[in-house]
Amino acid sequence: MASSTFLDGNYTVYGKVTNGMSVVDTIVLSPRDVNDVPLQKISMFITSTGVNDTIPDPVNLTAPADNSVNISNTQSFSWTTVADAVLYTAEFATDSLFTNIVLSRTSGTNSSTASALPGSSTYYWRVKSNNGGHESVYSPYWKFTTVAGAATLTSPPDSSVNVFINPVFEWQAVPGADNYQLQVATASTFILPSLVYNQSGLTNTSQQIPALNANTRYYWRVRSYTGSIAGYYSTKFTFLTGASTGIQHFELSDMITAIYPNPATDFVYADVKPSVREDFQIAIRDINGKVVYTENKSWSAVIRIAIDVSDFQKGFYVLELKNGNKISAAKFVVE
Repeated sequence: MASSTFLDGNYTVYGKVTNGMSVVDTIVLSPRDVNDVPLQKISMFITSTGVNDTIPDPVNLTAPADNSVNISNTQSFSWTTVADAVLYTAEFATDSLFTNIVLSRTSGTNSSTASALPGSSTYYWRVKSNNGGHESVYSPYWKFTTVAGAATLTSPPDSSVNVFINPVFEWQAVPGADNYQLQVATASTFILPSLVYNQSGLTNTSQQIPALNANTRYYWRVRSYTGSIAGYYSTKFTFLTGASTGIQHFELSDMITAIYPNPATDFVYADVKPSVREDFQIAIRDINGKVVYTENKSWSAVIRIAIDVSDFQKGFYVLELKNGNKISAAKFVVE
């Protein structure tokens, strides 16, 4: 008979056949109706009962090897079989004393997959066997370190709207990762033809991409790498573009002759040469086009303005000056 592996690890075993397997095969092969009920009644009689008072042997861990690194969330953990064992329990903890157990898996075979462990972390694991009556002692623990964890996305924020069509994507550095892969798509599946940008080998935690379509919904995610070893994908963020070009397309104009220091920390200064002597409006927008500062002023022919940016979050900004129907803008960075 073929092994029913789909049952493994899903049901508790109360007994097993020690001899007479041919009888079991006869029951399995008996004729059945459309509801899978045997046409002829099959009865079983218990002639004796007993208790298994033996202590099963402990297992020996086999893979991955002790002190392994770059273990992914698809890694299979295996150990030696024990002759009379019907179940095995594998424990995963963040400490060698197993006071902080983060995952416990029960299996009917001598292997299991730990698919829920975060990346960029060190774990300890051990296994014990169960023969239906008693459990063995735990095996000596082994240690391993997972692949680089998932990056935390920062900008454009999730569900943001009116994002510039050539945005700068930013995320937080991941411990153990030395490069990243950025994907941008028009569908959350990130498969062709929806995948519009797919760049790997990025060593920075920010990346500007070519202009996207205006008024379009996009999805983006980042995957961390250690060398050529792939880590985890980040969560997916989504955003809706507006109709504006990004700050990287703004350059100094005849109204803004200089902006400094750039990057700025406490104050940003702009030398301004208005074309007419009128009231001007000042506006500062963040990378998503949101206005974070406004002010009205009256200027002479040449003037220097100073704006306190000490409370601004780190990132890219646009300084806009409006004089009647004329708008001039320049980019700067706060760090």
